[in-house]
Amino acid sequence: MDRPNLVLIVMDTVRARNLRAYGYGRETTPHLDRFLAEATVYRDATSPSPWTLPAHASMFTGRMPSQHGAHENHRFLDAEVPHLAELLRVAGYETVGLSSNSWISNTFGTSRGFERFFKVWQLVQSDQDLHRVHVEDQWQKWRETVAQLTGRDFFRNLANGVYQRFLADGYDKGGRRIGRWVRRWAAERDGKRPFFLFVNLMEAHLKYLAPAPWRHRFTAPGVDAARVKAINQDPWAHLTGRAPMTEADFRILEDLYDGELLYLDQCLEELFAAFRQRGWKERTLVAVTSDHGENIGDHGRMDHQYCLYDTLLRVPLIVRYPDDASARGRSEDAPVQTVDVFPTLLEAAGVAVPAGPRAPGSRSLRAAPSTPDRVRVAEYLGPEPRVESIEARYPGFRGDVLRRSLRAVQSPDGWKWISASDGAEELYHLGADPREERDRSSDERAPILALRQALTAWEAEAGGERETGDEPEIDEAVRKRLEALGYL
Repeated sequence: MDRPNLVLIVMDTVRARNLRAYGYGRETTPHLDRFLAEATVYRDATSPSPWTLPAHASMFTGRMPSQHGAHENHRFLDAEVPHLAELLRVAGYETVGLSSNSWISNTFGTSRGFERFFKVWQLVQSDQDLHRVHVEDQWQKWRETVAQLTGRDFFRNLANGVYQRFLADGYDKGGRRIGRWVRRWAAERDGKRPFFLFVNLMEAHLKYLAPAPWRHRFTAPGVDAARVKAINQDPWAHLTGRAPMTEADFRILEDLYDGELLYLDQCLEELFAAFRQRGWKERTLVAVTSDHGENIGDHGRMDHQYCLYDTLLRVPLIVRYPDDASARGRSEDAPVQTVDVFPTLLEAAGVAVPAGPRAPGSRSLRAAPSTPDRVRVAEYLGPEPRVESIEARYPGFRGDVLRRSLRAVQSPDGWKWISASDGAEELYHLGADPREERDRSSDERAPILALRQALTAWEAEAGGERETGDEPEIDEAVRKRLEALGYL
């Protein structure tokens, strides 16, 4: 067949645990569940990082965070690292990206290679932003607004400033706009070239505030609406002890998260419907995954930072191969990682994986059954948000225990070792303890020795941490937007 179209959909902040396809009791994703009949479900898929920038960069480059260099200590994907969109564009693909997450943008080098890139938080696409008008001091707000408006692209900046201030989050986090944009693009494109379409959907990210028809779909009967509305959704207030939460509070929070998943599933169906309407179904490879999961009271935490538990690392990964009927409705148990998306899409396009570092053990997902002995590693190379920013926001809080890097190593026999730069360690057997509630590091030294040796071999194959250039300064507008999401 001709080269297939390629679609990569990243459901930001979706953990596998809360999907029916991975054993969840609630029907949070009915449209995605129907998609399973046409696809292969990878039941043991993990992310190489617990947060957006390094996790996406790994999917875009086929490298681990320490290899591509876009992570907590260097928040930019350097131009020297080959990007999936660049490689496909050179190979003749039309490359189109849509992002609801500021980490996936030109600011951080992650939108490189896309011919068209749609930033959902802007009404009119521009490299400049007026998000600074959100500052509290009215005189400062006026001065900063005037300074930006009197520069280039006056009307574009004005439109974006008004949109971001009053309209951008009025309905959802961008899912509906993405669906409309894709339908319009699909109807207008000439179809002479195959395309690569990347979509990031942010619906499951804090705060969990799905549109009204979906928001309370899973809220328990009898729970007071005022209590649901007042539930704490600030992870750092919880982390610092400013907002203690009970198990009942976290049950409500998970109900709201599941409501977001149900709405996200509706956004997915909008995309699937556009593909069906254009007749692309039989010639389009579609990969649906997540960059990382989420803690919703698990291990006493919220959000997705400062740890490497499977609530953050275990993600959905579902692929529809258009040219392989035997792969439809199939379930694959072999260990894989989302970094494997890179060689999978290049292989489908007939493009060679470029020379240079690659994630140890990574290969096309179609080869996954042949790698049952794979050791998987996840990396957290520094705290994000940086501890100093949380200490400044919450005076009196000391976050010394958070000032460390982490590595997690998982072996095929179910053992998982988490090693910290401060010497701390944890050990779990995921087969017997899938929620990682019993740390066995003090009484099971043999698995730790084996995993330490496996990590040493993995590091030798990976080739060490990449030397990076200077980290570009983050524009204040982008900083404000990321702070609103709980970063920085």
